[in-house]
Amino acid sequence: MEDQWLELKHFPLSLQNIILAFNQLKEDVRIALLTQLGDAAQLQLHVEACEHLKNGITLHCALVPEATYTTMNDSLNAMIADLDEGKDQSADEPDMAPIEVMSTVHTHQRGGPQIEINPDILATALQFAGPTRLGAIFGIAPHTMRRRALEHEIVEPGNPVYVEFTDDEGETLRYYTSSTAAQSSLPNDELDAIMLQILTQYLHFRCYMIDGQLRHIGVIVPRSRIQASYARIHGPPVAAFGVRCITRQVYNVKGYNSLTHHDGQHEEILPDDEAIAEYGIDWNDIENHHIHAHHHTANQLIHNPLGNNPFVAYMPETLNNVQVDEPNCPLTWEQLVYLQEVVAQLVDDGTNFARWHIWEIALALYIELLTTT
Repeated sequence: MEDQWLELKHFPLSLQNIILAFNQLKEDVRIALLTQLGDAAQLQLHVEACEHLKNGITLHCALVPEATYTTMNDSLNAMIADLDEGKDQSADEPDMAPIEVMSTVHTHQRGGPQIEINPDILATALQFAGPTRLGAIFGIAPHTMRRRALEHEIVEPGNPVYVEFTDDEGETLRYYTSSTAAQSSLPNDELDAIMLQILTQYLHFRCYMIDGQLRHIGVIVPRSRIQASYARIHGPPVAAFGVRCITRQVYNVKGYNSLTHHDGQHEEILPDDEAIAEYGIDWNDIENHHIHAHHHTANQLIHNPLGNNPFVAYMPETLNNVQVDEPNCPLTWEQLVYLQEVVAQLVDDGTNFARWHIWEIALALYIELLTTT
């Protein structure tokens, strides 16, 4: 950069502040590139200062001569580029070669090249995460991580899925092993006692929570036995006592969509002589506390304790009947048709500006039609 154009005496007084700020920033950037190389946070502060001065020069471009403006703008762009490049550099020379984490070995066999992993790094990494997470970090498949850990004897191999042996009669048999615990042979009365104790202490526990609590105390039973025990504790299903009529709670709202409401799995009962199937259970929604809170808020008239039992076929006592009043439109039918035809001719390109424009035109036309009615 030439120094002759930076002499203040060649510029009017209004440009002196801009030139002084530019000279000071240029010196700050020069020192930062010499002393703060590799410090991304500090260099980013100088990048922001360059951007700020660049915006200021652009804002007052009418006061800056064209040649001066071009030189300053190019210089600031060069400063920003040097600062961004300096973020990834370091003034300290490395005292040793970088550690090679992975390498590719060509075995001259079918398939792709073999991926080798540094055993020391792999052993340390497996102390903090499993093969699935490490595979995503290293960019390789999880089974490759497990295979390399077994090859370097970092982990112990698991039990085989099955073992073949020959019995006394010479027949080859397979003995299968499992890594999970065996199911508990707990009788129903003992399971019911444990279920009662859990539900007494945790009133809002559902199937998954109960299963987790049972596993915590070492009881592993199938889901069907948990459901059956829950039903025995809470009594028989409500549907076992026959079909009931469903009354409807009446809402009064002022217009369409004034009330949007969802009451879950409620259906209108058709002729009384038709059989009513039991409601299915959505286990994901059963565990959703927000859905439960909404259900209890919108069904205040239901006091039957079996209504909260997810293992019985509960049918609600009441359903909601929403009555909507007819809209009181101040425009006539002909005016509505005319308003719709005008708005349909307007162009909507999907931008907010276009939709604001359509809304303003429609509102002005509506006011005009309303005043002429």
